[in-house]
Amino acid sequence: MNTETDPVAPRYITHIRRLALPQPFSGSLWSEPVKIMKDVWLEIKDGQILRIGPEGQPAPPDENDSEAFNADGMMVTPGLIDAHTHPIFVDSRQAEFVRRCRGETYQQIAADGGGIITSIRGVRAADQEKLSGLILERLDGFLNFGVTSIEAKSGYGLSFEDELKSLRALQKSAEDHPVEVSPTLLAAHVVPPEFQDNPDGYVDLICRDIIPQ
Repeated sequence: MNTETDPVAPRYITHIRRLALPQPFSGSLWSEPVKIMKDVWLEIKDGQILRIGPEGQPAPPDENDSEAFNADGMMVTPGLIDAHTHPIFVDSRQAEFVRRCRGETYQQIAADGGGIITSIRGVRAADQEKLSGLILERLDGFLNFGVTSIEAKSGYGLSFEDELKSLRALQKSAEDHPVEVSPTLLAAHVVPPEFQDNPDGYVDLICRDIIPQ
């Protein structure tokens, strides 16, 4: 919930069971435990916290107030940051995770046609609209877990057209979404199949064509 840009964001958050307050609010790094306040409410204006009050002191707004959001005894924290994500893909590779848990190596899985190559095939076969819809679902998922800022990599297209398609799909999905997205071009994720015998040629493609665009 972005209380600074969202016109319908609440002015108050009430019935907070635990409020996490990392300190200091700006400046140098802080290694002390996060401060936890119990049974409080917040007053917010223009994205800034104006007051933190114990429940009933002073009296918070009525829970039916249109400007109030009832946290219903939940915990409230600053938005979380995920600094390493790959949201631009089509099909999950969760079956490979099971294989890894059973002791198989990534190289063994890749030799069977799995691994990153699986994701490359999916992204190349999808159009931009499909990718954008899938990314949007994943951004919603991040938000549901309290993540409000992410770094998001490409790297499953690995051709001029498909990396550009991936980043455009990401841009479209992020335009009006409350999660803040910082895109990263990961064109050198791996050497794509068509350049297996010419990896230097792929590096040249990245430097000459993909990055300038």
